[in-house]
Amino acid sequence: MTTIRRLAALARDEPAVLAYALSAAVTAWAAFGFRAPPHDVADVSLIATAVTTIATAFATRPASVPVITGAIVEILTLAGAFGLHLSSAQIGAATPLVSVVVALLLRQAVTPVVPETSAHP
Repeated sequence: MTTIRRLAALARDEPAVLAYALSAAVTAWAAFGFRAPPHDVADVSLIATAVTTIATAFATRPASVPVITGAIVEILTLAGAFGLHLSSAQIGAATPLVSVVVALLLRQAVTPVVPETSAHP
């Protein structure tokens, strides 16, 4: 039970550490457990890193929309290695749409709050 509590505390206090540990575990599984070809292991590693980047950026305040968007575009590009073939034009057209969606999802974490002043002119 204490191990579960420690993992829960780690996830709460250090989400990036847990996310990168999971990313490393997925990559190691692809390389050693699944025995995938080296180029597939590289693709899995890059996708796992991109997903980890997204998770970490969502957990960080202020959130970074460009980091999340870049990671999503990287995933779309790498998905070609697994059968999802998007043209450069399609990825280019999707990028601003992804930016808008992410910005809307995270607007509470990226929009600055103007402090109220007590003196009025």
